[in-house]
Amino acid sequence: MPVRLDPPALPEWEAAFKAVQAQAQQAGVRALVVGGYVRDRLLGGERAAKIREVDILVEGQGAPQLATAVSLALHLHPPVIFERFGTAHLDLDANHAIEFVSSRVERYDPTSRKPDVRPGTLKDDVMRRDFTVNTLLMEWDGTVLDLTGRGLDDLKARRIVTPLDPRATFDEDPLRMLRAVRFATVLELTLDSAVEEAIRAESARLQPPVVSMERIRDEFSKLLVAPQVQRGLELLDATRLLVRIAPQLEAGKGMQQGGWHSHDVFGHSLLTASL
Repeated sequence: MPVRLDPPALPEWEAAFKAVQAQAQQAGVRALVVGGYVRDRLLGGERAAKIREVDILVEGQGAPQLATAVSLALHLHPPVIFERFGTAHLDLDANHAIEFVSSRVERYDPTSRKPDVRPGTLKDDVMRRDFTVNTLLMEWDGTVLDLTGRGLDDLKARRIVTPLDPRATFDEDPLRMLRAVRFATVLELTLDSAVEEAIRAESARLQPPVVSMERIRDEFSKLLVAPQVQRGLELLDATRLLVRIAPQLEAGKGMQQGGWHSHDVFGHSLLTASL
């Protein structure tokens, strides 16, 4: 039985969704909602009410053109266009934005984060994404499409799984290892055993020059403000990522404190982070 979100658009997104649908139909291109909006709507709860950005996947190479048409229809400032990737960013207001993405295939050089980008199908595009829970698509009538055949089941089971072999997924972009831990922490999901094993095996790649310190810092900062930050830090430790990004915390293991302290410096740091 098909899964359908009702209503497809939350009130704050209704006008934008209508404009995207109308402009896509006028241009003769297929456009669907993908990623976090669909995931968070299915999870429900407070996250659905806090969605600030929506990703629109455009089949073919028409994302920048669609973004421009939508900006004109809604009388907004022109979108910021990234020609190399076939993407565009459109601010709706100070708190809401849409990312338009053309369906594509990416191939990565093992020594760099910069991919070789080529046009692809919708299936190609979702399979290049980080985790199956982020691959779900939504038609304008609210029907959810699961082109991996696993995204809905993984979301229901609340587990982080990669569309491809996890080592291949993390080879393409090692920052995804840190993202896996952040999503597990923020969304209260579990890491699939194969994902956890692959992170341990590939953890040494989470460092420059493959991943810039700025990208690592930005992702780590998002984890540190999560309500379950202690669990996040414990997952980082279990997957050997903590020693890569915060060796000063790792150094506190086994370092005893005097007086009434019952934890070593590492354990005390985890408890402090959760306060």
